Amino acid sequence: MRIKKLGILLMMMLLLSMVTTAALGTLVIKSEPYGAKVYIDGKETHKSTSTAISLTSGNHTYKLVREGYFPYNETIKIGDNEILNKNIKLKQISTYKIDSSPQGAKVYINGIVRGKTPLEIKNLEAGEYNIKLTHNTYFDYTKVTKLKGGKTSEKIYLKKNTQKGHLRIKPTTGTTPIAAKIYLNELYRGRAEILNLKNLNPGIYALRISREGYKDTVQLVQVKSNQTVILDPKISK
Repeated sequence: MRIKKLGILLMMMLLLSMVTTAALGTLVIKSEPYGAKVYIDGKETHKSTSTAISLTSGNHTYKLVREGYFPYNETIKIGDNEILNKNIKLKQISTYKIDSSPQGAKVYINGIVRGKTPLEIKNLEAGEYNIKLTHNTYFDYTKVTKLKGGKTSEKIYLKKNTQKGHLRIKPTTGTTPIAAKIYLNELYRGRAEILNLKNLNPGIYALRISREGYKDTVQLVQVKSNQTVILDPKISK
C-alpha cells in the first residue's frame, strides 16, 4: 500500500512538472551593442544581453538599459513553449554644443528653433541633423552635422552681410494715400505719401507711422539684402 501511494505521489509530481513546463516560454534577447542590463516587468533580472530568460506565458514588458544609450522598452506576448527572439539596436545619446562668432545667432535644428548661441542641447539621438544659424546682419549659415554619440562641439564663424536692402512705405487710410511721419527704430525718417528708404542694413526694424488725428500704427519689418520691401500700412482715427 505504501509503495502504491508513493507511486501515485511520484506520478502527480511528474504531471505537475509537465504542466509547469508547458506554461513557460523563453525570451532570447540580443542587443547592439551587447551588455545592456535586462529588466522584466520593472524588476532587474541581474542578466545582461545577450541572454535567454524563461517567462510564464502571457504579456510581459522588458527594458534594456546601457550607459550612453537611450533605454529601450517593449511589451511582448509569449506563448507556452515558445522561443521568442529579439534583436535590438540601441540608440546612442548625443549632446550637441554649438557656438558662433558673433554670439547670439538663432539656431535651427531640422527646421525647429532651439535657442541662440552659445547653446548646448542634450539627449539627441545619434544621426544627421540639418543645422541653420541666422543673425540680423550676417549671412545665414547652413550645414549637416553628424552626431555619433557623446558630445559634439563646434564653433561657426558667420560672414558679415554688407549687401543692403530697401524699404518702400506708402501709408493709406484704406484706399487713399496719406502723408504721415515715419519712424524706423524710433528714428524719424521723413514725412511723405511715399517714402523710399534705401541702403538699409539687413535685419528687423520697428516701423511706426504717425499723423495728427490718427492712431499710431506700429509693426515689425524684416529687411533683406538686395530686396525691396513694399509696405502699405493702414492708419485709422
